[in-house]
Amino acid sequence: LAIFQEPGNMTSTSFSPVEPYYVASTSSVRLSVFDTLICEPISVYSRFKEAVFGAMFRNDGKLLVGAVRLEP
Repeated sequence: LAIFQEPGNMTSTSFSPVEPYYVASTSSVRLSVFDTLICEPISVYSRFKEAVFGAMFRNDGKLLVGAVRLEP
């Protein structure tokens, strides 16, 4: 059963600590933000050049950070 669809394996998930309790997930070069009430994506960020391996909401839920690993 898949509730949130991603094109590949999810590498990270993070839940917003405040309402509306969005969930962010990373998969390959994409970071998606889903509305947990309707289980639909509300934002998709896919301009990363490298694979995104982490996402985290700030404690107040007003900032979302995505991380990539850059090779020298």
